[in-house]
Amino acid sequence: MGLEKWATTKKIIMLFAQLPPPTPPPEVRPQRPYKVTLTLTDPNQLQVQVGQSLSVGSILAKRTDPTLELKRAQLLARLESLDSRDPPDDFFRTVRLRELEYQRLRQEYETQYNLVTRLTALPDPPPSLQRQELNTLHSLYSRLQLAHERLAQAHREATRQQRNDQLTTEQQKADLTHQVQLLEHEIALTTIRSPVAGTVSRIQFTSQTNQTLHVEIQITPR
Repeated sequence: MGLEKWATTKKIIMLFAQLPPPTPPPEVRPQRPYKVTLTLTDPNQLQVQVGQSLSVGSILAKRTDPTLELKRAQLLARLESLDSRDPPDDFFRTVRLRELEYQRLRQEYETQYNLVTRLTALPDPPPSLQRQELNTLHSLYSRLQLAHERLAQAHREATRQQRNDQLTTEQQKADLTHQVQLLEHEIALTTIRSPVAGTVSRIQFTSQTNQTLHVEIQITPR
């Protein structure tokens, strides 16, 4: 029995000897902090604090002149006012006046036309009266034609003025939009963002030269 037990043990040892060596566990190396060096003119330009969690692109500092943000807001307000602006009322004021004049003369002409029609239907209308009313009708007709031409001209002029105003407004909007884009580009250039995701582990003001502050932000990646 002792020999059998020894032989079994020997086989087990030989089997273990044939197995490949175990894979060692991966070596865990601590991640080195990422350092970002900034130059600021005001400590308030710093937008982070120790312990703050960051994503890629999170704002670390804004070196933007506050007047740029104010100017951008003013430009956007002007753009909004142009979008909501109604066309000047002066464009169609003359049209309304000309239309009232035309409608008044048209009513007078129709009244005179009906009068002449009734006179003509009489069996023996007075010639002088008929001639007088016909002359009045022709005069009203001429005035009505002139009023119609003036109304059409007022419509054309109002349309032209409105079109010019729209073109001017569109040009103003394009100029303002371009100015906003330039300001936003300038603001973006002065906004410093985090290149990595992690946690702010240290903020150190390393030195100061005249009005310039040198700051080092240490970010522990995650």
